Amino acid sequence: MDGRVGNIIYSNIHGRTFARVYNNASRSNDSEGQVSTKSMWGNLVQLWKVSGRSLRSNFETKLERQSDFNAFMKVNMSLEPAVYLPKNVSQQKGCVLNSLIIADGTLDEIEYTESNGAYLTNILVGDLTIDANTTIAQLSAAIITNNGHLMFQEDDQLTLYKYHQLVRSGTGVPYLKYAYCDFTLNVENEGKVWDVLGRDGFESQNGRLCKRALADGYGYTYVHSRKEKTSDGAKIRTSHARLIVNNSLLDTYTGEEARQRALESWGAKTPDVIVPNADGSSYSYGDLGDDDTPEPTSVTLTVSVSDTCTTLGNIQVGTREAAKTDSVTVESGSSIHVKAIALSGNRFAGWSDGDTNAERDITVTVTKSITANFVED
Repeated sequence: MDGRVGNIIYSNIHGRTFARVYNNASRSNDSEGQVSTKSMWGNLVQLWKVSGRSLRSNFETKLERQSDFNAFMKVNMSLEPAVYLPKNVSQQKGCVLNSLIIADGTLDEIEYTESNGAYLTNILVGDLTIDANTTIAQLSAAIITNNGHLMFQEDDQLTLYKYHQLVRSGTGVPYLKYAYCDFTLNVENEGKVWDVLGRDGFESQNGRLCKRALADGYGYTYVHSRKEKTSDGAKIRTSHARLIVNNSLLDTYTGEEARQRALESWGAKTPDVIVPNADGSSYSYGDLGDDDTPEPTSVTLTVSVSDTCTTLGNIQVGTREAAKTDSVTVESGSSIHVKAIALSGNRFAGWSDGDTNAERDITVTVTKSITANFVED
């Protein structure tokens, strides 16, 4: 007898009849672990999309030919506490701020101690008290002189990363705002620290660089970086850095209850972007695929001294060295601090766009150029 009756299949082999049950119930293509991983994946992807352009040189220890995105995902997928996003939150590009690693390198890690309403770093500034009159040159000299343990050198960069957790009204979907500030150690830069870099994150207490205590929904960290010449060209060294976070929203999206809610919302659907390696040993992170979230647009601001008065003054962009011309490429919407510096015996006469402030912040939404005009006194 050969054939099928209901879900029983009969076969005749060498005169003997065999029966087997055919199970037509659908099977899950994902294990619980895979679905759990998917619920974590979306949060990390969104955080990378928010700030990844400024993190792309932060993973010094990444493997050869490994992207910074893959390095970021690898070091953060196993961190605790993990954030589990339900399917509807992930599909709406939700993101919950967690204490993630945003830099991984061989320079010594900057450490923090909470004291008297502030986070004190182990970056020493000696007897310097940072105030409204402190110059970048003074702060740079104090950091280089007093930090043999961190080996700061002139032209090293100290970057402050700041994140702010918000929730969309109506939907309740969490999202992030983000900013960063680059401070290049330069003992000749006479710009005021708070004018150029802002006050938050660049204050002093007990002889240490410090940042004010974090309100709920905020996170920050510093990254120390240095460009070094090698036989193969230039290499960027960085410190290891993990975000310090104060975020009450983590209570909703971490822990076993959050994980179970996420598992229930995702069900047993084949993952879109998480695929096992060929040897089945671990996960690799594939292309993110189509996404309706627009990538940040890069724009360039070029600042120059007018051709008619190049001997009368200089310009300065951010904390960079004064020059006759300089360009900086940033994300659209970024604010850039620029300064016109008249040389002795001359004075600033205004910018090409009509602004008469020698120092100003320019919000750059499109690629543009401005020139500084000077006249003899």
